[in-house]
Amino acid sequence: MLEKLKRAFIEKEIGEIDPDRDNLVSFFGTVVNIDETSSSIIVDDSKARATVVIKDENTLKELKVGELVRVMGAVIKHEEGFEVIAELVQHMDGMNRKLLQEYLELRKRFKISMC
Repeated sequence: MLEKLKRAFIEKEIGEIDPDRDNLVSFFGTVVNIDETSSSIIVDDSKARATVVIKDENTLKELKVGELVRVMGAVIKHEEGFEVIAELVQHMDGMNRKLLQEYLELRKRFKISMC
């Protein structure tokens, strides 16, 4: 089931997300803010930031500022930009950030998709 779900998401950097064209996206980044009032987080991939709405209260409570995550969700366009409604937030803190960055740069250079 998860494999079918993952194939529907297009892996992007946050700055590459086009709310007019993109529907389901996946991206890596660091949690830089958690807003329990709006059930959202801000994720930064070192080039851009995105607001991610978390519908599951337990998932929101488990997140920590500074944590590396992978977000899979639906892009919702707004007048001031977009937000992502999370389908899945994957904790990636065990991952080597330098290797992840190298992988993402190679993937972009050779146009390789992970999903």
